[in-house]
Amino acid sequence: GSKDKTLKFGAIDPALEGTFNADGIQVTTVFERLKAEIAPYTPEATQAATGVHPTVVRQLAGWIAECKALRILDGYNNQKHFDGFQCGRLKILIITLIGHHGTTGSIATTYEGWKLEGNTELGAVKGKPGRSVSMVLAQWVWGEQYRRTKAYYDDAQLKENLGFGVDDMEAMRKESEAKGWMPNWQSIKNPVVYINGGINIFATSNGYQHLAENFLKRCELLVVVDFRLNSGAMYADIVLPAAAMEKLDIRETSVTRFIHAYGQPVKPMYERKTDWQINVALARKIQERARARGVTRVDDPEIKSTIDFDTFYDDFTMKGAIEKDEDALRFVMEKSKALGPGTYEELMKNGFVAVGSSAGKTGPIPKDKPYRPFTVNVTEKKPYGTLTGRLQFYVDHDWFQRLGATVPKPQFKGGNLGPKKYPFITNSPHTRWGIHSFARNEQWLLRHQRGTPDICLSPKAMAGKGIKDGDMVRIFNGQGEFFAMAKAAPSLPDNMLFSEHGWEQYMYKNMTHYNMISAELINPLEMVGGYGHIKYASGGFNPNRIFYETTVDIEKA
Repeated sequence: GSKDKTLKFGAIDPALEGTFNADGIQVTTVFERLKAEIAPYTPEATQAATGVHPTVVRQLAGWIAECKALRILDGYNNQKHFDGFQCGRLKILIITLIGHHGTTGSIATTYEGWKLEGNTELGAVKGKPGRSVSMVLAQWVWGEQYRRTKAYYDDAQLKENLGFGVDDMEAMRKESEAKGWMPNWQSIKNPVVYINGGINIFATSNGYQHLAENFLKRCELLVVVDFRLNSGAMYADIVLPAAAMEKLDIRETSVTRFIHAYGQPVKPMYERKTDWQINVALARKIQERARARGVTRVDDPEIKSTIDFDTFYDDFTMKGAIEKDEDALRFVMEKSKALGPGTYEELMKNGFVAVGSSAGKTGPIPKDKPYRPFTVNVTEKKPYGTLTGRLQFYVDHDWFQRLGATVPKPQFKGGNLGPKKYPFITNSPHTRWGIHSFARNEQWLLRHQRGTPDICLSPKAMAGKGIKDGDMVRIFNGQGEFFAMAKAAPSLPDNMLFSEHGWEQYMYKNMTHYNMISAELINPLEMVGGYGHIKYASGGFNPNRIFYETTVDIEKA
């Protein structure tokens, strides 16, 4: 409430520790609360769940405490475990406690990029509010994932480990939507026309076949945009051939401070079009047919606006100004403060261009030293974009209190949430021999591996099941099955099944798939809203895909 928006203490000397009495009410500090709640998780106590010896934990802690700079490379595997949300908070806590936050430390996340306002402006229509959904929640509803999850997980086991079961999870989803914390479009209407571009929604989700069957009965028209016939195209009504490699584009990542040109070495062959040209052509045809049929504006009460079909193409392309790929790309660059006029020409000439200082999402990028997020909050004492304006390690939202997650600490006691009757835990990280499903069936890359979908097991696990390296095995649980070749991997725990991701469904025996054995879980903490900085953001804050709480059994096929 102060008019002076600063984190400077001035004459105040805040207490980090202690218990105090204020008007008859006993209070303590967040730091005291944090210490008390995290105290039980000693290296000895966590060894049973993690398998990591206390000596190793203490050695790593010592290295972290003594290092002069710390960068945590935060991939996208951790977040696919149920505890991934709290793990993220713990990483921020670690980097803060040792004094590296905002100075000599950072956490590099997989899909983070630079701030380019032109991207947002390109994807918007002036004066028209946007609409987005949480894909996990949409697939939960449209794919009837609740039924599958209810049938698979042991509710008593979930309640013991998490404090809530599947019915509670579903009730909290409905409550979150009703309160406006998460979008509720998926609960209002079905996806009449679904255009699937860039991914195969069935292969990247839990319960492949279950999702496909229930999603498709709600969808009147499924359009797949891809440069090849992926397994998702088998379900499509229409396949639009994309020019994935033969297009003009840019690539950026926060790992470097450069924007790189993505050139067009050859023109698209046959009927292939770039993604942008496909969208432009669709917009043009929609406007053409709308005018021919006398359709103008259609009210959309959910976003309190109209959909203007008779000016659809004009609005989308700004009356043709950004119809061409190069014009759209130039627009993005010139409308981004970190790039601006002239950078498009520089990019085309040199193949790359450096971003300006305003590209940083939490502060300016310095010219002569590494960029660290949140530096201005530490050095200039500018408030954070949180509810309190501080780096907030205590969240007193009702759901955080109910689930015992007000401070960063493990969300459950450890182990795995999948039914205990299945002895193996599954893990399907990113493949080495492909980029997601891209080129996963490419013959030359297949020669670097077994040439067919495979799974890895420890030699001890294979011996216990009478399985030899190269055998075809069946992986199964109560939700489904898939078949793959067994490979020996001595580094794996004896209770883990390791299957690299990205395989196409048509590459498996009997058209099975490694995601057919998994069932969805939703972390209620990721459905919270109405709490300052904790609110829905498309591509930001909303439920994550949780894959690695699935258990299975294995047998020789």
